[in-house]
Amino acid sequence: MPLLPRRNLGTLAAAAALSPVIASCTTGATPMTDHLATYHSLIAAWKKKDIDAVLAKVTDDFEWHYLVGLPPLSGKDAARKFLEKFGSSIAEVRWRVFDAFQKDNKIVVEGVDEYSTTTGGRVAVPYMGILEFRGDKIAKWRDYCDSALAGRMKNGEAVPAYVDKLIDRKAI
Repeated sequence: MPLLPRRNLGTLAAAAALSPVIASCTTGATPMTDHLATYHSLIAAWKKKDIDAVLAKVTDDFEWHYLVGLPPLSGKDAARKFLEKFGSSIAEVRWRVFDAFQKDNKIVVEGVDEYSTTTGGRVAVPYMGILEFRGDKIAKWRDYCDSALAGRMKNGEAVPAYVDKLIDRKAI
């Protein structure tokens, strides 16, 4: 097989990158939904403490492991009760996402759940989460974080320097 001239390699790479898009257009396949956009809109709603807007992003049978290792919350009513209680101790939300990956109906995210408490404290808990979508809504959510670290900060300990270094990154 003859070698292609170097100037054509960029064109071939572009064509290869677009081939899934072209295939979906020509076969009638539905393009992948951007679930990260839904996640970001949920974060924006929580920053305003708009629980109704948050819950509008989840299915009625939503299953949420807000802390893997504890039993999950099941359904919107359970999620609402949790958010009302948790939100009552928060003055300002600074939740950020640093990395995210999507495959089919799932996203994996890394970020920091950072907020100021109503008593003036600062909590910054790095986390990873896996979210499963049904259509454009979150059906299952599993968060992984260090709950002992979160507890110490909620009880007034300062955010450790190694956490500040870890979360001093640009959000996406």
